[in-house]
Amino acid sequence: MCLIFIGVKLYTTNTMKLTKEQKQLFVKSHGKWLSESLFGKALGRLFTIAVKKNLNKDGDFMKSLKDADNELTALRDYVKKTEKEGRPVPSYIKKYL
Repeated sequence: MCLIFIGVKLYTTNTMKLTKEQKQLFVKSHGKWLSESLFGKALGRLFTIAVKKNLNKDGDFMKSLKDADNELTALRDYVKKTEKEGRPVPSYIKKYL
């Protein structure tokens, strides 16, 4: 059983369904709490530091980033070469470079 607090009322997910308005109120108040309260800011900062530290240690993730950078560089070079040859390059490719 999961308990959800909204305002003063307590709802259980087994007995009551939340309405769209209640869900929006929860999301709005939760986001506001995280962005405006000192505790929320500190918690967000700690989470960011932990994620950065763990991702920097992850070799597979770093290799994926390096591969993506290499592929993007290769695509830029290919687009430049294609434009020099006079062939058109689609706009949907240009907007990502």
